[in-house]
Amino acid sequence: MSSILNICFWTLLGLSSAKYSHSNHKISVADLSKIHNLVETPISAQDDDSTNDNDDSTTSITSATNTVYISNTDIQSGTYRITEPGTYILAEDLRFNFNAPSAEDRTDESFSPNNYNTDNMGWFPSKNQEEYNGLYTYDGLYSQGFFAGISVESDDVIIDLNGHSMEMSYEYYLQQRYFSLIEVGNRPSIMGQDLSVYDDIDEVAPTLVEIKNGLLGLTSHNAIHGNKVDSFTISDVTIQNFDVAGISCNGCTGVSVSTSVVGPQNSNIPVFTRYNHARSLLPRLRDLSANYGSEPIQFAARDATTVQGLIDRLVGQMDMVYNHIINNQEYEDNDKEWRSVKRLFLNANGGLDAGSSYGIVLTGEGTAANAIGSSIEGSSDITLTDVEIQGIYAKPLEQFKYVKADGNSVSLLFGDTIDLTHVFDQIKDPSTSKYIGDAYTDLAFAVDKFSDSDVFKNGLRLSDGLRSLAFDNDNTQFASEFNIYGSTDMQLTSIKGAIGLRIDGVQTFKIQKSLVHNVENWGQRGSTLAGEYSVPQIMGEQEDIQYGYTGNRAQGVMIVSADGTLDDVEIYDVASLSGSAHGVVIYKESNIGATNVRTRNIQAGQAMTQSNVEGLTLPNYTPLACSVELRGESTLYSTVDRDDLGDITGHFIIGYQLCTDEDDAEYTRVGQCQWCYNKNADSDIDTNGGVLFNDPDDEDANDVHKQVDIASDCTNLDDGLQYILPDPSVGTVIPVTCDNGWTMLNGALTPNIYDYFTSYSLSHRDNTIILPQTDDHTSWRNWFIPADDDTSFRVAADCSSCLGDDNEDTMWGDNTAYYATGDYLCFYIRKTDNLCSISDVYCNVCDDPGVKTYDQPIDDDDPESDTYPMWEQCKYVRFNADATSNPDHYVCTHREPFVWPSLGSDGTGCTCYKPSEEKSTTYQISLAQAVGQFETNENLAYTELESASEYLYVELTQDDFAEGTYRITQPGTYVITEDIVFDFNAPPTELTTDPDWSPNDFNADGDVWWWPRKDQESEYPGASTFYNPFTLGYFAGISVETSNVIIDLNGHSLEMSPAFYLQQRFFSLIELANRPFAPGKGAANWGWIEHYASNVVVQDGSLGLTSHHCLHGNFLNNVLVSNVQMSQFDVAGFGCGQCVKVELRDLDVGPQHQTIPVLGRYTHARAALPRLQYLTDNYGDWQVPFWDRSPSINELVERLINQMDMTYNYVINGVEVSEDDEDYNEWLEAKKIFINEAGYQDASASYGVVFAGGAAVSAIGTRIENEGDITMNNVNVHGLRSHVMEKYKVYGASTTVTMRGFFRDTFDWEAMTDDFTDLENAKYIGNAWEDIMMAVVLNDEISKDWSFLYTTQIEQFVKDWVMTGDGSAETGADLPRYLDIHCGTDIQVHSVKGAIGVRVDGADNLQIDGLTITDVLSTTNLGSMICGEYDAPAIAGEQVYIQPGFNGHRAHGLTTVYTNGVIKDLNIDGVSSNYGSAYGLRVFDGCDVELQGDISVNNINAGITFEPNNIDMRFMEKSLTNPLPQACGVYLYSDEDNINYDADATNIVSTNVIGYRECSEVVDRESPDDQFTSALIGECDNCVVKDMYVDPDFDPDADRQENVMPMNNSDDAGSFAITPTMIAMIVVFVIICSYAIFKYKYPSLYNEVSKESSTFNKLFSFGSTASEKTPLLT
Repeated sequence: MSSILNICFWTLLGLSSAKYSHSNHKISVADLSKIHNLVETPISAQDDDSTNDNDDSTTSITSATNTVYISNTDIQSGTYRITEPGTYILAEDLRFNFNAPSAEDRTDESFSPNNYNTDNMGWFPSKNQEEYNGLYTYDGLYSQGFFAGISVESDDVIIDLNGHSMEMSYEYYLQQRYFSLIEVGNRPSIMGQDLSVYDDIDEVAPTLVEIKNGLLGLTSHNAIHGNKVDSFTISDVTIQNFDVAGISCNGCTGVSVSTSVVGPQNSNIPVFTRYNHARSLLPRLRDLSANYGSEPIQFAARDATTVQGLIDRLVGQMDMVYNHIINNQEYEDNDKEWRSVKRLFLNANGGLDAGSSYGIVLTGEGTAANAIGSSIEGSSDITLTDVEIQGIYAKPLEQFKYVKADGNSVSLLFGDTIDLTHVFDQIKDPSTSKYIGDAYTDLAFAVDKFSDSDVFKNGLRLSDGLRSLAFDNDNTQFASEFNIYGSTDMQLTSIKGAIGLRIDGVQTFKIQKSLVHNVENWGQRGSTLAGEYSVPQIMGEQEDIQYGYTGNRAQGVMIVSADGTLDDVEIYDVASLSGSAHGVVIYKESNIGATNVRTRNIQAGQAMTQSNVEGLTLPNYTPLACSVELRGESTLYSTVDRDDLGDITGHFIIGYQLCTDEDDAEYTRVGQCQWCYNKNADSDIDTNGGVLFNDPDDEDANDVHKQVDIASDCTNLDDGLQYILPDPSVGTVIPVTCDNGWTMLNGALTPNIYDYFTSYSLSHRDNTIILPQTDDHTSWRNWFIPADDDTSFRVAADCSSCLGDDNEDTMWGDNTAYYATGDYLCFYIRKTDNLCSISDVYCNVCDDPGVKTYDQPIDDDDPESDTYPMWEQCKYVRFNADATSNPDHYVCTHREPFVWPSLGSDGTGCTCYKPSEEKSTTYQISLAQAVGQFETNENLAYTELESASEYLYVELTQDDFAEGTYRITQPGTYVITEDIVFDFNAPPTELTTDPDWSPNDFNADGDVWWWPRKDQESEYPGASTFYNPFTLGYFAGISVETSNVIIDLNGHSLEMSPAFYLQQRFFSLIELANRPFAPGKGAANWGWIEHYASNVVVQDGSLGLTSHHCLHGNFLNNVLVSNVQMSQFDVAGFGCGQCVKVELRDLDVGPQHQTIPVLGRYTHARAALPRLQYLTDNYGDWQVPFWDRSPSINELVERLINQMDMTYNYVINGVEVSEDDEDYNEWLEAKKIFINEAGYQDASASYGVVFAGGAAVSAIGTRIENEGDITMNNVNVHGLRSHVMEKYKVYGASTTVTMRGFFRDTFDWEAMTDDFTDLENAKYIGNAWEDIMMAVVLNDEISKDWSFLYTTQIEQFVKDWVMTGDGSAETGADLPRYLDIHCGTDIQVHSVKGAIGVRVDGADNLQIDGLTITDVLSTTNLGSMICGEYDAPAIAGEQVYIQPGFNGHRAHGLTTVYTNGVIKDLNIDGVSSNYGSAYGLRVFDGCDVELQGDISVNNINAGITFEPNNIDMRFMEKSLTNPLPQACGVYLYSDEDNINYDADATNIVSTNVIGYRECSEVVDRESPDDQFTSALIGECDNCVVKDMYVDPDFDPDADRQENVMPMNNSDDAGSFAITPTMIAMIVVFVIICSYAIFKYKYPSLYNEVSKESSTFNKLFSFGSTASEKTPLLT
């Protein structure tokens, strides 16, 4: 009430002229000031001893004495060695590229990336780096190069990744092949088990170490490795893209890993292990060359050469590897050296060729390379909680251990074996073998021949037989001593295959609430060259553990000689192509407690056939598949005392032999096993559980068709996880939970459950909810395909037990299902209200665990009433299973209460069903059909956009952009190799020259030019639908939909072609996401799949012509944009919403495109083309009942496309329709709605750079969440223009719902009426666009097509007006009464802001160092007075004190709001506005900004057009909408503590700042009790507040007689004349104020009266026209 009375008071004093139809939604400043805490630790001064870390992890580290921040400058030249206790915090993403060659070196034609003849070899320690000893003496810790990015060599250390990432650069990843990101200790191996000689270095085994909060990425060995670490905590860490293991700890105690994800592993490893050995050999080559380079050497049957020749050959081949992988250089296939390179070094299949891959490996004191069970001492107290291990792959290449006659094995310099199958022509018959060699092995022979230094030779051990064969071609001794053993790898380790989690010798471990999945071994069967053997003889393998060939095994969890528990652990999707597969295998006297251990889809011998299996001989065993196997006197017991171990389950365990629970089983299974199939067994189902999948070539065709039984539901199944076939016509087997005969549908168990619904989508607000598609208006019973009239339904909130609704008010009983409120499919959010009184929907029970509630008064009329909690939006409302969602689109656009069937996909919100007893049955199907459930559902192909683990190097050419957006879905470096012009799906040139060709009509295939074709739906989701990311066409040239990506523009440019620029009006050159907007935002339904980029670099090039942004993203994390020029953009150079850790460095942004050819409406027309086709196909002949005409839909569409074609021909071909052409009038109409005469951006705002905590189109200061660590260094912004074409946001007066078109756009009310200022007599005249929109809403059938309509909605009274032509009260249209008009927006209903150089909203830790902003101009006209005077727009949450009046004609250099940080060295020059205010630096409310260095603001000019054009300004003196233009330099628009600076060290100067209003003013926030005084900061030279311009020829009194807006323009009189108009206005305001007092002071009486008369519910709207001396006010 107080706000209304205040308005009345000030109005009657003549100080205000408020418009009461204007909504005045206020937002609490306190709410706006809540800036969310970010993940990262606030950065303060380094080495701050006062830092107190309060981490609540399992291991408390309290003795840290210092805090250190680590940045990339700290890791330029080598391993960051932590030798003192403390907390070490990443200040930014770290990318290791130690001692990389300089750019200058690389440009040298003689550059070799493997140059050894220098004291500073690339990527190795240099000779003068004594802290990294050993490389040049061959006997120190670093003798094989840097082995870690960070080494922890002290106790009591915390490494806080601080939300950042740590990884190797790709070239360093190639060049340093033995590397861990973090080594906890001072050496990579336990003493005595190293590849090189460095046993003389004291071993450091740290205690009390913690690693937390961030990402560990690309590494050539381990992400985290440690030896003998005590009290070791890892938490909140994501680990991926490792070659060998995510976490490896040997002999460690007190280890805790929690809330972490490990995997996926690299599956695109570029080189074999041999490249590691070659790189390790390089440091020795200098001595070898100097001492023996000239020595001749000749191998048998080969030309003589020298040692230097051998060196040159190896280095040359290594350079070829580098140049091919890093520089993408190609070589001829007939090049002999290139063929040798490919055989020796290049890993074509990408899998790890070494013997073992792990997610996590925890062993006793030793090394994981040892045989399983051989290192079982010294490790204890291990806990894994909420850990996910995923994507562990192996493809070992089997090698052989060559044993000499004396029993010692042959090895090369680094303990590696000789590659027998490649360096000899054959070894099947050693007596005829010939040595052919390779570049690496030849050099090993040379070292053996000439060097006598054991340190130099390291592990080199050859035999006389090898020497004789290699040099003399004498194989006598070689044949006699030839003795080899298989089942090893190039490093002579004991190979074990792919293992998700290995626990070897650990005492007292706990694995709880964890997942292991997608463990795959792609390796082949073991070689028979070493003969038959039952156990390998490599490193002490034990026959009960590593029997036969072990390289092709896949094991989810392996436990050996350990004692501990597994609690709530799930293992699934474990597969081996040719070997055994286990969910869990427990070896050698282990004692394991378990509960709720679930395994599924464990498949052994996937690539094998029956004939393959029958032909197997040792060392290859028949592929064994087990859920949980127990071996070697191990025991497993239930920790919950279940004698039947019923909660230890296996489903779909498939192999050529199985573990069983029989007493005399060779392979013992524990727990239950259902759907476990032996593909090698007889057909006796009782004995073997069923047979499927025989060899397709088997002559017995009947075997292929054998069947198994499967239930249709849970009626006759045991409780727990089961697999059923609900409907054979659908045919998909799905997992469900059975509960006392009820079948519980749980979307978390499988995505294939979607097959059983008539349609599906995921909510754009919460993608954990499965819903019908928007056009499927259905009930649960009709939505779920297997249900019929006799099916019963219950619900299970936490998916544990099925319950019927027993709420006393509803009592749905056994007909209860879950529904979601309409908010989850519609674009609105239901507002708080007494919802239960509005609809019975809200009287039901809500089982949504995260539901929002509000306090609902028991008595709405009693302000003192008690309250009860009432829910608003709900995912899981208990409701009648037969309730059908309302098909009328009106309920979606008007926030009306309705519901959709829903099902949770996250383990909540399950619905249960039970068919009638006679409908419950059992089917027979093949195993092929049953196992098909594990294949990806084709319907979900485009939803699974998860990035693969491969890190790619890709060179992009123009050919890669022929047919659409280049979608980056895999990590890697993407290099632009030429200037790219985007012109997707453009018409052929010969077609464009055809005079009858239409650039906007549908072609023969029903497709649109410059648009994704319908047959591209899988590549570009939305191409053929009205939802999903590409539903408005191509939104980007390049989309980055994954993490860890470098886009190297490589000196080249990206831009749109002129035609594509015109025809695709919503486009960013680079979008760092798979969609242009966050869910529920923007002009379309973008679908439910979200992928936002992180760890991205865009560098070194130009971004040019684009119809929206050069570079854009939302929810970004860790992005660097460096050395990029951005220009010719329509909206912004760079835009980012809710982004953290973004750095803009060395950018030139501008000029903006200043000849933009079309207005925003052309964007809508192009985007609507697929909808127009839909209209013509379905409603083309329908006659539209306009009041004065009845065109068909076809005619309207043809007219619109014709006008669009005219626009195209005018813009692209320069062809304008002549006056004598029959289409001339149509051309004039087209120009009105499409052609941008001004040439500047007509939408709400123009930016150089914009950061907002949400959509930038919202009001300033209203989107301030999740924005932080924004850095701008050396950024130049210039040449911005804004010319906002003001439009109106229009409600129906009885609603708060904006009338909109397809794309959230407003209607052009002025264009579609003959006189918008006289609503009572206005006629609908329409235009080519508005006619289409009116046709859509006038057809009742279309109201059911929700996806087509999206946001379209028009109130009934407007429809009545369009059909009758009468807007008066007599027809019911009554436009003056019902139209609630709001000024100050654009065609898209955005909050207008004008031209802004750089805008930063809601940033926590803004760091600007070197920012220049010049030439910013707003030419926008004065704000419309159709709405009368208003204190602030009511468009998108504008606050009166931040955005008072019309904002479209403002110009700003730099704005900040709710931001803290530092602005250093800022230069702003040339900010101007024709009609509005202009500002240099403006600091809005809620800031804490420190100014440093030189802050220079020059030439700020406001209202520059008035005097030159003789426009009298007196109307502005008291105007709220268009106040006198204000010009301010460095302007603090908040409390004085929002800016601080050191006056002695900071130079703040403004010059030439000229406006018409003082900058210092008292500003009310929410009330006069909450004020601040705005102020100028620093010195100001030639800062002038001019007198407002008065035109001597302008007579305001004369204009008043002509109904001109009254203005107080007499400064000296102190009063003004009362006109009849003003008397009428005062009377109206008195009535309104009386009404307000009556309503709020006497509410009971008001309620009684208001029931009888609608008069008391009506507010008055009026406006004024303006003088010709104040143009465009109307």
